[in-house]
Amino acid sequence: MTQSASFLKTVATSLGTATFFALAISGVAFWSANQTLETNRQIAQHLETLNRLESLRSALKDTEKMQRQYLLTGKEDALIVFGLKMIDVDQQMRRLQPLLRNKDSEQAYAQKLEELTIFRLKQLRQGIELRQSRGIDAAIDHAPMRLLDETTLLMQQIEAIETVGLQQKQLATISTTSQAMVTFLVGIGLNLAIILWTYYLICKETMKRNQAETDLQQNNLTLQEQTNLMQLILNSMSDGVIVSDDKGKFLIVNPAAEQMFGGITESQQSEWSEQYGLFQADRVTLFPTQEIPLVRTLRGEQVQNVEMFTRHSKAPEGIWITVSGTPLKDASGTLKGGVVVCRDITERKSAELKILQAKEAAEVANHAKSEFLANMNHELRTPLNGILGYAQILQRDPATTSKQQKGLSVIHQCGSHLLTLINDILDLSKLEVQKMDLYPQDFHFANFLTTTVEICRIKAEQKGIAFRYHPANLPTAVHADDKRLRQVLLNLLSNAIKFTDFGSVKFTVEAISNEETADTRSTRIRFLVEDTGIGIPTEKWQTIFLPFEQAGKRDRNSEGTGLGLAISQQIVQMMGSSIQVNSTPGKGSKFWFEVDILAAADWLAQPASSNLKVIGYQGERRKILVIDDRLENRAVVMGMLAPLGFKLAQADDGQTGLDLALQMRPDLIITDVMMSKMNGLEMTRRLRQLSDFAVTPIIASPASLSQVDIQEALDAGCSSFFPKPLEFIGLLGELQRHLELQWIYETAPQTEEVSAEDFSSPQLVVPSPQELTTLYRAAQDGFMSDIHQEANRLKQLNPQYAPFANKLLELSQKFDDEAILNLLAPHI
Repeated sequence: MTQSASFLKTVATSLGTATFFALAISGVAFWSANQTLETNRQIAQHLETLNRLESLRSALKDTEKMQRQYLLTGKEDALIVFGLKMIDVDQQMRRLQPLLRNKDSEQAYAQKLEELTIFRLKQLRQGIELRQSRGIDAAIDHAPMRLLDETTLLMQQIEAIETVGLQQKQLATISTTSQAMVTFLVGIGLNLAIILWTYYLICKETMKRNQAETDLQQNNLTLQEQTNLMQLILNSMSDGVIVSDDKGKFLIVNPAAEQMFGGITESQQSEWSEQYGLFQADRVTLFPTQEIPLVRTLRGEQVQNVEMFTRHSKAPEGIWITVSGTPLKDASGTLKGGVVVCRDITERKSAELKILQAKEAAEVANHAKSEFLANMNHELRTPLNGILGYAQILQRDPATTSKQQKGLSVIHQCGSHLLTLINDILDLSKLEVQKMDLYPQDFHFANFLTTTVEICRIKAEQKGIAFRYHPANLPTAVHADDKRLRQVLLNLLSNAIKFTDFGSVKFTVEAISNEETADTRSTRIRFLVEDTGIGIPTEKWQTIFLPFEQAGKRDRNSEGTGLGLAISQQIVQMMGSSIQVNSTPGKGSKFWFEVDILAAADWLAQPASSNLKVIGYQGERRKILVIDDRLENRAVVMGMLAPLGFKLAQADDGQTGLDLALQMRPDLIITDVMMSKMNGLEMTRRLRQLSDFAVTPIIASPASLSQVDIQEALDAGCSSFFPKPLEFIGLLGELQRHLELQWIYETAPQTEEVSAEDFSSPQLVVPSPQELTTLYRAAQDGFMSDIHQEANRLKQLNPQYAPFANKLLELSQKFDDEAILNLLAPHI
């Protein structure tokens, strides 16, 4: 109907347009005729004006001619003709004046022409009178020619104006005629085009109607086929599909939906939950009517994966389904109904239940594993504390012989290796639950690197490979987690030494860039470990950072747990970087990483005293309370601190320690954490509630890092965290920091200025010149760190070199390079 109305409207518009153009053409033709008549009249006026001007000019010329003839001959006939010509001039002037005065642009010319003509006639009459009265000569002399020129010029101007006007009117006539002709032709063309267009529309509409009837038949056939196909698809779907109108009347329900809900019948929305057994996830509570997915779609809501449980007579055990739905809207956005798709997820829910049960079982097993690791960690660390503690105590005993020192060193090294294995396992368990944290502090960077290097240099020398250390442009003190950083470096260096049979291991530490802001200063430092070992195949570059993965052969993997690189990589990632590797099998490997390390705040340089033996401290005696439920742990602390002059007291549990602290008011407390009656953290909390113990230093020293978090200890009020096994130098550092102690060191006998003769004594065994070459070059260049490294190497090379090496160490600490050169020169 709409198309028919549009077609009729188009035809009517075409006919109306044709009529309009016909009338318009008639109007244009009439206007053109009027314009042509008016233009022709104006042309006639211009032609008449030109003719009058020509007649006037001719009359004037004849008058002047007759006047000259009379002047020359004096005949009466010439005078009579002269009079007649003057009358003719006057008549021509009178005929010309109306023509010129009708035109505004020529009125001034008309008046002037009349004046000049009258004046000229007057002059001509005066010439005649002079001829009659005074003779021919006076008349000729009196006759000027300029007036004739002005009259002629004026007449020429008027002729020019009239000629131009005539030409314009002629052109206008031609243009008007052409326009009328063009308009006529265009009108005829447009009318013809409109008629042809109307005919085309009628033909097109006729063809369209015929095609529409054909398409309608085809569409009806296609629609029937699609309806059958849609019904087939709905019937074959495993998902249930339900479509309803906006009133909740079911329009489409496929067999899968019928089966899920035990048959679909018309009912009120408020009855759907009870009629079809729709329950919430607890499988007991009926679904509220307003929360049913189909009801929500009828409110215009989108529904995504709503889980529900349905139970009815055809499915007494119930079915788990997920329902998604969307509202149905027309093009204008008006809600027309809703559609939901239901999927049976009973098997998935059953699998999820099994997975959940397995997860719970795994969590129980993991908890049991954590408890086992914690208990084993505690049980292993407690004897290790005794082993390593007494090894350090006996090493400091002056009565210990050199042979015993070597044995104690082996004991300490083996115990430290066992402690490393325990720490690796504990660190891995921490990383698995993401409980490992970094605890940065200020420390002397050069000393930190030197001690790390010395640990690894000994291992390298024992294997007979060279170890080179190259620091460059490093800051004096930094703020970082020194324990974790040392752990990473020791792992990389130890691996390099372990997998290198000959050649060297090179350790380079260099500052790459510095960055300074208003609040902080940081340095980007690259740590690079290079070796000439067996190398790593390319396909294993990534797997070596996985737990329990080792790149070497079985005989080389007998040491270690295979956790070191995995733990080191995660530690470096916590520092904001990652360990990179580049290796060539048979030639060696490179491991490196770059980290931004903050500068230490307000660091004060202190004299090096790490090589000196502490024998006491200055000032009054300090009281220290040691609290631990294991006697051997308390004995280690007592054995370390008693020789230094501290007043020591001990307690075997938190409650006893609390009572003893109230009695003796110690200057510092060292406490275990896990103890009977009252643990160390609870005792700390109670002490901190007392004003007398608000600032008393309390060091938490647990035997198992897995049983207590460092932050938890600090939150309880502990001043610092120092786990077992206790390391003597580290413990002294904690005491010095908390009690502000000034240590007393064992002093060596004073020596005079060193000269070559001082070492000619047979008591000093000097190495061969080849061994001294590196020392001599380092002394010449002033590299005291290289001298220090080489002296320690000589001590390990041969115990007989120890006195000579100690003298080198003493001189290097004084930066006395001249004395070192004097010492070495006689033996080079």
